[in-house]
Amino acid sequence: MGRRNRQRKEILPTYYVFCEGQSEHEYILMLKRHFRMPSVVVKPSILGNKISAKIIHKAIKGLPRHPKDKVFLLYDLDVEEVAQRLVKIDGVILLTSNPCFEVWMYLHFSNLTNAVESNDILNRLKSLDPFNQYKKGSLKKSEVAALLNNMETATERALNLNHPQNPSSSVHLLVTLMKNHA
Repeated sequence: MGRRNRQRKEILPTYYVFCEGQSEHEYILMLKRHFRMPSVVVKPSILGNKISAKIIHKAIKGLPRHPKDKVFLLYDLDVEEVAQRLVKIDGVILLTSNPCFEVWMYLHFSNLTNAVESNDILNRLKSLDPFNQYKKGSLKKSEVAALLNNMETATERALNLNHPQNPSSSVHLLVTLMKNHA
């Protein structure tokens, strides 16, 4: 009996995503489920505003790594010192939103052209259906459905903003990578 012609499966890269808070964590878990990518490892709340190159390199040190693997830092740019520390970390891809992650979520539904405060964007997001009862750190099924249905729109809107200025977000970089590997 001859050998079967087996197609070799491509080894998917592991995406290590270190994020600042629970909202970011929930969004990445949503993407992981949607794109069926078990190779996405989310590390929430890595010391919040105390993030540094030393902390990230220490966290990465013990992780199994492949040359295709990528490390992402998903953080807000509302604190200037954090932004300055983030750009000094080598070997990572920054996924930042200015002033906060909710800018990225809001871009799924509407454009932003003028600078906003974190509280303002949160209030704007909560004014949208189905986010009327939105709580940072959790996503309801109706919110997940709305976000997934508008990812392409959010990406287009984010690309038209002047990153890293306020308002802006680069979360679309991870969304695009995950979509291309799904």
